[in-house]
Amino acid sequence: LLAYVPNALFRDNIDDDDAPQLKQLTDPNYQHRYYVDGPPTAMDAYLKGQWRTVLIDALGAGGRALFALDVTDPGNFREDNAYQLVLWEIDEHTPGYGELGHILKSLPLVRQPDGKWVVIAGNGYHSAHGKAVLYIIDAEDGSPLQTIEVDAGPLNGLSAPQVADVDDDFIADYIYAGDLKGNLWKFIWDRDQNQWKVAYQEGNTPLPLFKATDGKGHAQPITAVPQVSIIPGKGGRLILFGTGKYFDEEDNTVDIPTQTFYGIWDNDWPPEERPTRDDLQVQTIDRDLSSSNKRVTTANEVDWAAFNADTGKWEGQKGWLFDLEQGERVVEDALILKERIIFTTLIPGNASDPCKPQA
Repeated sequence: LLAYVPNALFRDNIDDDDAPQLKQLTDPNYQHRYYVDGPPTAMDAYLKGQWRTVLIDALGAGGRALFALDVTDPGNFREDNAYQLVLWEIDEHTPGYGELGHILKSLPLVRQPDGKWVVIAGNGYHSAHGKAVLYIIDAEDGSPLQTIEVDAGPLNGLSAPQVADVDDDFIADYIYAGDLKGNLWKFIWDRDQNQWKVAYQEGNTPLPLFKATDGKGHAQPITAVPQVSIIPGKGGRLILFGTGKYFDEEDNTVDIPTQTFYGIWDNDWPPEERPTRDDLQVQTIDRDLSSSNKRVTTANEVDWAAFNADTGKWEGQKGWLFDLEQGERVVEDALILKERIIFTTLIPGNASDPCKPQA
């Protein structure tokens, strides 16, 4: 048995009245607070010349921090060996991590093309300046290998990323992540610089692969992890994700812009050919079988884009979209199973307390 209390929970967070502190648990008037609230990830990685099983976790709603433990051998779970079990811990006060926010999803531990094992993290939500940042973290010591800022904020944050290994060599090839402004970001490995970079830029300004907006142009926040699949007979990758958020008190309402589930074709487009909403085939609810709690959707065939040598442009569609009902949103990760995408949606209920299960 191993129990670990992150150092961040011992600190008196004088700059954050809502941050949890262990001493609050003894308060007779204690009201619920989150502490270690993030979902853990355990993966094998080759660190310091040997294979180790590493557990990565974040405080989630409990704070702006994450940590790594060596859980290779349960026989070493002893107090006198604690210094070897804790690999590292970082928070928003750690040099290089000033834009670390609340990370609510699990963190991927992967091997990048230069052979180094890293943790890849979106900076999360409610960071110091509300920026959207991708952190590439050294899995051995927690040091920041790269900090890639894609949006200067405010009121933004990069959601949990999806790492794609397209050739099954157990090395990360692409990184996809959404943000609260509806941007779907794509990161690629720069072999010249031997590091990650944003796939699209205009001068020094990063550009997203896709901008999620409703039919009226309202940005749709992306908080679920994008899923990556293929299109039979086509190159590139199909990026599947839904939009919506549900972690702030003001999210507990159905009075929000229409949210959408997308299938975006990433064919390594030139910058001017990046997909837009107008490039997508629309799917709709064909029949609502309310008596059996089922909805039947259209199956409109996608006219996948092809390159026209005469015009020098791609002509056709670059994916599909499915608009959800009023107040409906996607906040949990989808599942790809046998050429099907499975996802759940949420509509808040009428309860004034967002913690009550009324959705």
